[in-house]
Amino acid sequence: MANVLTSGLGLVYWGLAARLYSAEELGGEAALISTMQFLSYLTQLNLRVALVRFVPEAGNHTARFVALSFFASGLAAFVVSTAFILVIRTFLPGSSQLSTLFQPAFAVWFILSTVAWSFFTLQDGLLTGLRRASIVPLENGLYSVAKIGLLILFAVALDRYAIFLSWTIPSLMLVIAVSVYAFGRLIPRHARMTANRQSMMRPRRLVAFLALDYVASLFPTLSVSLLPILIVAAVGPGPGAHFYIAWVLVTSLQLVPNYLAASLTVEAVGDMAGFVRHARRTIIHMLKLLVPAVLVLALASPIVLSVFGPDYAAEGSDLLRVALLGLVPYGVNILFVGIARVQGRGRIIVAVHAGIALSTLTLTAALVPLLGITGVGVAWLLSNSAMCLVVVVYGLKPFFALKGPPPTGTAARSGR
Repeated sequence: MANVLTSGLGLVYWGLAARLYSAEELGGEAALISTMQFLSYLTQLNLRVALVRFVPEAGNHTARFVALSFFASGLAAFVVSTAFILVIRTFLPGSSQLSTLFQPAFAVWFILSTVAWSFFTLQDGLLTGLRRASIVPLENGLYSVAKIGLLILFAVALDRYAIFLSWTIPSLMLVIAVSVYAFGRLIPRHARMTANRQSMMRPRRLVAFLALDYVASLFPTLSVSLLPILIVAAVGPGPGAHFYIAWVLVTSLQLVPNYLAASLTVEAVGDMAGFVRHARRTIIHMLKLLVPAVLVLALASPIVLSVFGPDYAAEGSDLLRVALLGLVPYGVNILFVGIARVQGRGRIIVAVHAGIALSTLTLTAALVPLLGITGVGVAWLLSNSAMCLVVVVYGLKPFFALKGPPPTGTAARSGR
């Protein structure tokens, strides 16, 4: 229900943005947001997953581990976003979509926003690892309400940057608020409660966990954040805006399997003996939530997009309908990745994510000239469906045949 509410607020936000701004303006600022998010995801170093995996067993080392994780990601975000702006200003001085980055004040805010977005995303992993995942939907709900309010305010007060500023200011505010609450209360309490079962946080173990998983995490970023940038560059900000609105609706529903996979990881750390039971229950629960929602929204795609305006409904309905159907195989793939993560099967995780991302990009390049922006949805549906077939036959089917705990260690790796 919380994810549905957050997605609904996202619909309200982009509906207002579409009504207040032209498609060209929305497409340009959406490209800036996607660029910021892409750089942020690159520099999170997959530490969100590490927080989910290791915080439950960090014990007295929790505060130090969390602080170092945030510092590493923040430093990387600062360096990479700064380097990106310097490269753009040096080698692409005529880029119309990124011309705002040439202004010093906005460039500084872009860098700060990239760092804040990294922290904002890491906080989800931290709260989940602290077994306070229930706070995440509340945090996202507050963020959604705040950015709607700022969008309305800035539409009156500002001539430019209203969408980008309304998107980034609330994330910085929530980073400050949640950090104070986490370090002041949640982390000390968690350290006391888990002190008797903490495990050694060996650097080699952490690096080994992060390395393959980080590589795997880069591939979903290509479709979530980089793809909108490429589409705007390929077809222009107007059609790019029509694509972006439909794509936002689809990616917002990805929160359902993503959060379920993260919760499954936490449950497995605390109860490996019941992991098979938890996994089966999670997959069934995900399908019960996702399938009805996908069917209803796919049928109502023109109505949903009409909220943004007649042009969005006319140009984006087919894309939205096809991409929504891809959410079901996507959900199965993501939950299988969660299972593989608990089992320590890093190469399997890389293979799944790489297969989906690379095939999506390849098919997109081939289909967009033929089908327009709808080609992106077709590419995403075909890529996820093909991977889902492989996952079900070679991954989930043998796994669900198990009666006891899942194989781990050598046994798990022998099944690659």
